[in-house]
Order: sequence, then structure tokens, then C-alpha cells
Amino acid sequence: MSWQAYCGLEPIGDERLDWLVASIVQMIHNVAVGKDHQKALKEFLLDFTPQEAKKPQSVEDQIWVAKMWVDAFGDANEDLPKN
Repeated sequence: MSWQAYCGLEPIGDERLDWLVASIVQMIHNVAVGKDHQKALKEFLLDFTPQEAKKPQSVEDQIWVAKMWVDAFGDANEDLPKN
């Protein structure tokens, strides 16, 4: 049996630690929530598979986000004294 095949059955190293930490976090979560909100172990595992690169934000998108922040939280300069 090769090490890769064995590791598929019994994870070793960092992957094993990921499973260990995920099981601890799952236990804490599932104790803290009701039965309707409990989650499976796989939901707590980190996913290190390469992700598709995000497209860069356009200037127009950045301006739109800034306007949304101002609309939501107000203008930071409105509380400053006027000269």
C-alpha cells in the first residue's frame, strides 16, 4: 500500500489536524445551537482548493460602493464644524 493510499484512509500531518480542529469546532457549535441549526463536520473544514480569480473592481463599482457606505452610515464630515 502506498503512502498516498494510506493517507486517503487515515489522514496524517496537517490534514489530520484540520479534521481534528473541525471536529472540535463542530462540537462547540452544535452544543451552542438547537437541533435545527446543527451542521455536519464537512462544513467546518477549510477548503484550500484553488479558487477562480475575481475580476478587478471597476472605478464605477468602487464609487457605487462608496456612495452606499455614505448613504448607510452618513457623511463623516457632517459633524465637523463649518469654517
